Amino acid sequence: MKKALFPLVLLLISSLAMAAPSPNLVLYNQGWGLIRDYRELTLMGGVNQVHLTGVAAGLEAGSFQLRSLDEPLSLLEYGFRHDLADPSTLLDRYLGKKVQLISDQGRYVEVLDVELLSHREGIIVKAGDKILLNPPGWLQLSLLDEPALEPTLDCLIEAESKGRHLVELSYAAHGLGWDVNYTGSLKEDCLDLDAWVTLRNNTGVSFPKAQIKLVAGELNRIGSPVRLMKAMDAAQEGELFEYHTYTLQRPVDLPKDQARHVSLFSRKLPAQILYSYEVGQREGVWAVLQLESPSALPGGNWRIFQGECQELIGQGSLGHIAPGQPVNLPLGRAFDLTAKRIKLEEKDRGWRKEETFQVVLTNPKDEPVIIRVVDRFWGDWEVAECSLPYHRPEAYLLEIDVFLPPRQEGQVTYRIVSKL
Repeated sequence: MKKALFPLVLLLISSLAMAAPSPNLVLYNQGWGLIRDYRELTLMGGVNQVHLTGVAAGLEAGSFQLRSLDEPLSLLEYGFRHDLADPSTLLDRYLGKKVQLISDQGRYVEVLDVELLSHREGIIVKAGDKILLNPPGWLQLSLLDEPALEPTLDCLIEAESKGRHLVELSYAAHGLGWDVNYTGSLKEDCLDLDAWVTLRNNTGVSFPKAQIKLVAGELNRIGSPVRLMKAMDAAQEGELFEYHTYTLQRPVDLPKDQARHVSLFSRKLPAQILYSYEVGQREGVWAVLQLESPSALPGGNWRIFQGECQELIGQGSLGHIAPGQPVNLPLGRAFDLTAKRIKLEEKDRGWRKEETFQVVLTNPKDEPVIIRVVDRFWGDWEVAECSLPYHRPEAYLLEIDVFLPPRQEGQVTYRIVSKL
């Protein structure tokens, strides 16, 4: 009994060893990614001509690599054919070559040997010492080789021995990408925030049960730099050179020409509503939702809801946020609160300029509010006087918090000295 079972056990182990792993995708957010796919090939000992289909149409041919996961083999050369069998790409292959022009003359069919010169703006052929433009009839093409009905890698592979080989194909390809969308439910001083990643696959190839890794950072590529998202506390975090990587915790089916929305995280964040008047940026006073996130957040679109029926109270785009950096989401213009800046005085003293401003604010509400006045100045400047405490978070920014009691008006006055 033990002897009978032994070959069966070996066969089972061999089958498991040859089982192809799931595809592995590394996605960047500028429309491309790295693909690792696995195939089982049956090869003869020596040099084999192998046609690999099921590869992305946007494959960057210079990035292709092939390696064996079991017995040694060598990739000697390869070519990538992605000129699918449509009339234009077929005719491209016959430019400058002899083709047959066939025309129906009624009682007989005329066949004329011609040279194809062009087909882009119409058919142009050379017949003897004459040039024919859009001649009546149709072209008959001799079969040079089998047309590629789908993107194909034609490979010369040298194997040391005959048999089955499990190989890994890896290459960069256009048509893959990802971005993030946030939805939040505001409840008093807390925001229930859900982050979803959108995975896009426009490669023309499906990836079933793919293991997916997202890369965040700024990677320079041939041609132009690719700007990627900053770090995100999503799935399992890792590092790659100077970039952050995030591996989704479960395989994802990624059909061709489709997008999949995958949950990244759900968490509760401390939140509060602030009011802001930004001079020259937005008209009026705006309600701003301020959050504190212990981890970094990548740029993306956000929507905030509130109330029993979860009405939309604000939406917009979020820039990249570093860990611990305050997140300010402008929800919308406050209906009741008003603000207006007035220039009271301006003096030009030759080498410097003095300007005095006053911001008048009103609060018709039944509860007190604080409105942050945000003004911007450029160049070399300083605050000579201010009627309220202020701070400068950036070299060009002036921020002043103004407290307004219920149904009251308030104001702040400040004088700016700029060097000319």
